[in-house]
Amino acid sequence: MLSSTIATPADLYARLVAREDAAGVYHANDEGDERLNDIVAAIKPYEPVRPDVQHVPLDEARTKMGSYAEALSLDQIVRSPRARALGWRPSLRSVAGNAARLLEEWRAGYS
Repeated sequence: MLSSTIATPADLYARLVAREDAAGVYHANDEGDERLNDIVAAIKPYEPVRPDVQHVPLDEARTKMGSYAEALSLDQIVRSPRARALGWRPSLRSVAGNAARLLEEWRAGYS
């Protein structure tokens, strides 16, 4: 059985290749709008090495990273209307709410 992190995009891909009219960008996400800090907090209890997120002032980040810092600082909300119109649905919701399961799948894939 494929892990949820592989099966969900694979299902969308299969739907796309079956359609001659499929073209362009199709997002495959749960539309959960989770913040990075919330995901990191959910992962922390399951990892022996604690994740270390460092917040850098935007001016400092611009100096070090240029325009890429601008992209990372944006509030980005992604929706999947085109994928859903094809009947695709995510296999789970919330990265933070499924941190233990997703980490286990990731570990199994790399062992």
